Amino acid sequence: YLPNLIAVDMAHSRLKALEARIIGEKMALLGAREVREQWSNVRIGDVPICIKGFGLLGSSVGEALIRLGYPPDAITVFDPSPEARAKAAALGCQVRARDETQERDRAVVFVCTSVASVGVDNAASFARDALFLSLTSEGKGIQLDAIKGAAFDFEPVAVGISGPRFKRRAKPRTRFGSDITNLI
Repeated sequence: YLPNLIAVDMAHSRLKALEARIIGEKMALLGAREVREQWSNVRIGDVPICIKGFGLLGSSVGEALIRLGYPPDAITVFDPSPEARAKAAALGCQVRARDETQERDRAVVFVCTSVASVGVDNAASFARDALFLSLTSEGKGIQLDAIKGAAFDFEPVAVGISGPRFKRRAKPRTRFGSDITNLI
């Protein structure tokens, strides 16, 4: 028996929306910094973006990149959900239901899934030289143990707020892992 039960839905509150916006911008800017550090002063605005998972976190990153001046048509969203793909398409992003091999020299991949969605089978499909940023708790979006045990030679780049980022020392090379006007 619960005489005075009060339930507050924080998941759909304005506070949660504000938090998502702040986190999205923070992750977009961290991604811009990682691009400059890993690719010798290349701007994130010069590299195609892939967002794996377009739920609250993925859509927040995509919206932040667009607000910061990144062209939406240079963002490719990978999500099995028709609703998430429709939301991304409404922003002007390219959408895919599943991974497809991309003929790109470089790409930044924001992994925003709560389940493992990047592994040995698809890590090389995003670009010949890719920087993966796992934004989920404890890096759940990337199958790190499988990748470490595969024929690829991955090594940690750094351990950041969102967990480890890795790079692969093999071709195609894959990495996991200032002035705001010059970032985008």
